[in-house]
Amino acid sequence: MEKQEKLIENIIHFKCTQIEEGMSYECISQQPYKDTVLQNMVFPFCFPEGESMINKKDGLNYHIDYEKQESFAFILTDISANRRYVYCRRFSNFKFPECFCIIAERPFESLFKKILDKAVAIRKISINLLSKFFEDIAKQNVPSINGVLTNISFHHIPYEISSEEDFSKHHSSNVLNILKLFGASFLVDIIGDIMMERKFVFLSNSIGSLSDTILTLTSLIYPFVWHHVLIPILPVQLASYPTAPMPYLIGIKTSLWEHVKKECDGGMEDTIVIDLEKGQQIEGPVFPMVFTSPNSILLRSQLSLIQNDPDPDENIELKNDTIYNMFQLFFFKIFHNYFQCFKANPGGKIKYSFDRDTFVSKLNEDDKLFFESFEDSQMCFMFFNTRAEQKSDEYQIETLCPFNRLPPKESYGFVDCGFVMENLDSGESISMVCRFCNLLITGEDPCSQRGNELYHTKCFRCCCCAKILEGNKLANCERLKCVYCHRSQKPELTVNEIQARIDSKEKRKLTKTEKLVSKTFKKRFENEKLQQN
Repeated sequence: MEKQEKLIENIIHFKCTQIEEGMSYECISQQPYKDTVLQNMVFPFCFPEGESMINKKDGLNYHIDYEKQESFAFILTDISANRRYVYCRRFSNFKFPECFCIIAERPFESLFKKILDKAVAIRKISINLLSKFFEDIAKQNVPSINGVLTNISFHHIPYEISSEEDFSKHHSSNVLNILKLFGASFLVDIIGDIMMERKFVFLSNSIGSLSDTILTLTSLIYPFVWHHVLIPILPVQLASYPTAPMPYLIGIKTSLWEHVKKECDGGMEDTIVIDLEKGQQIEGPVFPMVFTSPNSILLRSQLSLIQNDPDPDENIELKNDTIYNMFQLFFFKIFHNYFQCFKANPGGKIKYSFDRDTFVSKLNEDDKLFFESFEDSQMCFMFFNTRAEQKSDEYQIETLCPFNRLPPKESYGFVDCGFVMENLDSGESISMVCRFCNLLITGEDPCSQRGNELYHTKCFRCCCCAKILEGNKLANCERLKCVYCHRSQKPELTVNEIQARIDSKEKRKLTKTEKLVSKTFKKRFENEKLQQN
């Protein structure tokens, strides 16, 4: 009989305590077994603010308010790059704050949310019953789609928790919120910089927003995987971590940001800093756009159409799926030919290897330029090496990769001049000539609008950084500018300089640090494989 997979690895119920040295914790319960190493690993991420969580409450009267709760998640990664997902529910308003943590190997987000909702309801009744409930949940196996979790040995309070999510999906459910927060083009540019393995810091007063945003962004690059530092919520004890030379995605509470900058002492010059309350970059360099192909311009226009839907509450789940499918289709257009690009290694320990030259020969010029930068990343190296190993182990890699299951034809609308004309106020007129290049905008061109001016979307660019702005927040000034360049008082480019950026076909150069990190990780991966063999 096939062994069934357990739903969770561990559940921990923490309570903050105060000691002379500062803040510590009490483990109220842990199921299915006690593990102090795991407790010490998880606790700092549950309360990243440190001892201020308790110090600010001294001398005040607090009552338990279960309505003021915070939901968030983070990922634990071991030295072998194995990941465990941690889903939390925190009550920071208690005099001694508490947090429930579910640790699991698979990200069953909506199911774990329902379990935590039930845990809150039981906590209102009895803390002892809550421990018994967690013990029961620790015995549950992974349910089937539309399956139901129900009591096993916990009979004090009946429960039925339905499993409605599709476990085959590789994304969370809030990508529509992320799109509206950043804007279409800024979101595409963020994904591009993640693919180039840039350093990112995200700021928010909400730890839930930090974890949701970072985990959603990493899910948008599927089937590629972020292999570097991933800390959705940075504990105050790790305040100097952003000085690390390797790429990272780090979330920091806004209240801790000045402390982190002081600890890092200017060591984050190459870090992109994004404020989630504003949905904008507030510090760091402006890198050239990673995605510049006609397909990437079409993607920006498609996303903008969803972003500006006049009925925002209609079919939210469908819109979320559509956004993910748009990104998947975009990557499909670049990578779908890789299945035929493996060559045999007679006598080698790995029977096949990725044939880079054959793959590149199948790309168009725009995608070729992107790949020549992307291939230097650990993300690219691991993706194709993993596929080569799977093929060597006689797996049908076509059945393992979503690129084999996506439609090759376009199926999504975009913002064109017809859409703009339909949404004009009665009596208003607008020229169909692009304000930048002075060429006619046809119905086949994605187009962008600013007031009564129309642009080709490829021409709708910031006059300082030359990035496409479709769907983004614009600065309130005479020339077309992004908010970051306007606030930072970046120098303006001439029309000819912007046109040169549009026509530029230069490969993005890696920095010395990026080259060193990439080389180090590839060498470590190769050494690990030799040891295993």
